[in-house]
Amino acid sequence: KGEIMSWNRFTESVNAGIRIIYLWGPPGIGKTYTAKKILREKSGKVVYDITCFEDAVGQELVGHYIPRGNVFEWHDGLVVRAMKEGALVINELPRASFAVRDMFLSVLDTKESASITLPTGEQVIPHKDFRVIVTGNSSPEDSQLTEAMLDRMETCIEVSEPHPELLAFLSKKDPIISKMVANVYAAKGKQRPSEVTARKMLTVMNIVSTGPDMKKVLDIVTGK
Repeated sequence: KGEIMSWNRFTESVNAGIRIIYLWGPPGIGKTYTAKKILREKSGKVVYDITCFEDAVGQELVGHYIPRGNVFEWHDGLVVRAMKEGALVINELPRASFAVRDMFLSVLDTKESASITLPTGEQVIPHKDFRVIVTGNSSPEDSQLTEAMLDRMETCIEVSEPHPELLAFLSKKDPIISKMVANVYAAKGKQRPSEVTARKMLTVMNIVSTGPDMKKVLDIVTGK
């Protein structure tokens, strides 16, 4: 019940016009899927999804020149395209290099200050409905994000159990599996078995729907 309220708080935050949200909780409970879904529904715009990693460079996200015959033309990256025409979901921001994090400081600044200046000289300012949802597995305090970055998160929301729509989908496939997943995540203060996650059980349901035996698939996916 409490976790449904947390997911509702996330929805209410988006509906209230919060621009930058840090949504955190265990992996595989529907954070990225829900973030993209609600941004599409709310804005009606394209939602760009970025997963950060150490070797990613800012130029890949901002844009680069590409050859066109005898000339080089500028090609906007996903971040710039989102600033101009859509919304943005950023996964695993703490894993990004310091250079990429510094770039995002400009992107995630206030509506009055956010901007990026491209190598072409163009200054990109986010469109008026630009929204960003940052997803992570760690609390703000344990995320290793700088104080400046955390200050840009207009609200931080914890979700520790699978999204109700995900559980409902699993329940349609197999009520027992859905109940097992719900119970595992609801066991507060206990270590959750890594072989029973919402994402893995969704994998099991998708494979079983094509014909294989449930017990065989469970043995393969969970190793037990």
